[in-house]
Amino acid sequence: MLLRPLPRGVQEQEKSWGSAMFARLAGNLGQRLAASLHLNEDAAERAAYALELFFLDLLTLICIVLAAWLAGAIGPAIAALATTALMRLVSGGAHSESPWVCLALSTVLTIAFGLLGRTMGNFITYSVGLTIAGVIFIGGVIILAKFAPADSPAKPIKPVQAKKLKILSLVFIAAWVLAMPFVPLKSGLFGASALGMLWQLSSITPAAYGFSRALDRLLWVKEVKNNA
Repeated sequence: MLLRPLPRGVQEQEKSWGSAMFARLAGNLGQRLAASLHLNEDAAERAAYALELFFLDLLTLICIVLAAWLAGAIGPAIAALATTALMRLVSGGAHSESPWVCLALSTVLTIAFGLLGRTMGNFITYSVGLTIAGVIFIGGVIILAKFAPADSPAKPIKPVQAKKLKILSLVFIAAWVLAMPFVPLKSGLFGASALGMLWQLSSITPAAYGFSRALDRLLWVKEVKNNA
């Protein structure tokens, strides 16, 4: 679950402290970059958007790697993270408005997938692994064909680009299922990658977007009460 900044038109004071902090840092760097390259204001905003995502994703990556190392599941956790992140690049998915919610969910889920994948590696058989991969592939193709790519109000996808991303997402899941028979089962990499793929596929569905909106509304209510 990656972060996205609030859609344009939302007031800066409505952001959480963490989101506003990263937005100000990215905005300042974006303005300086645009000024040095003699870019217009729209280009500066795009640069700030990209920098904000970069800082937040970098922080999330550091937290995940550190937590995975402490949990003793660095390999499976990285497998889950890589599967989720690569599929998200082409399929999109639900987001939270809060950087701290994204960081916490990404870290907890990735470590959980790594630990579960390692446990699955102790008893899963080759035939069961092939069956799991096949089921995920069939279900994934159906979900991707219907919902991918899933965009966000902050970064809408153009129709031409959407068609390319849908094709790429289908190609990626096909490549993934073809690669799975060569992944060592006992290492936990297969189970963790399968769980990461399932999570990412579920994140592009309307149910995931509804959950994300409900979670954000709940957090805004709590934040207002705490600041009152």
